[in-house]
Amino acid sequence: MNYPDTIQEFLRHVDGTIYGVCEAFYRGYLQNAPSDQAAAETLRYFFEHTVRVQTDSTLKAQQEIPEEELRAAIQKYRPIVHQLVENLVESRPEEEQFYQQLWQQLNNQAFFPNSVAVVAAIVVLFHNSQVPYYLLPEPPLMDDKDYRRCSEQIIQQLNRALFSINTHHAQKTQMAIQLIELYRQLPAEDERTVFVAHLLGYFQEKLNRLSRQLEETGKQKS
Repeated sequence: MNYPDTIQEFLRHVDGTIYGVCEAFYRGYLQNAPSDQAAAETLRYFFEHTVRVQTDSTLKAQQEIPEEELRAAIQKYRPIVHQLVENLVESRPEEEQFYQQLWQQLNNQAFFPNSVAVVAAIVVLFHNSQVPYYLLPEPPLMDDKDYRRCSEQIIQQLNRALFSINTHHAQKTQMAIQLIELYRQLPAEDERTVFVAHLLGYFQEKLNRLSRQLEETGKQKS
């Protein structure tokens, strides 16, 4: 099947399951890329823009690999892909180098011996929380004693924030405005840092609780 000349046009028009889209992306733009550099740049664009680009769904992605076969390949290669990404992230390359090295590994037949394996890897990458990758400045560590001190100092502001989070708002922007204002009212940078850390911990715990509930539901059904 003929796809648009550019990945940009592909994303503006493509329609299909994640399996079909990833396969079409591989066959149309990576498999026969003019160079490794071009493939790496295309890979980067795909992961950085897939979620944000609005498609008009006028281009149906052709899925040649049977879904059952692809699902099996995803299960097989998921640990390899996650470890690969973890190793690359830990080495902290520049963004361009990250995608160049990622493409080199996808081309490594010792890891991914055929097109089914590569497409499966792309699907796994699509769901990996560390892709798209960005090289951010290394943040400093905070001493546990300073963290506890700041936590005690901001307790009332944190309670106000949790109240806002658990209050019904017509729009998420209303909650965002309240949280930003509470953040700005804190006088010290370390207090603002701990304030955000507590909010992240609150949402992480909610996600963990939901994950446990879903896991228990799955066990009961089986």
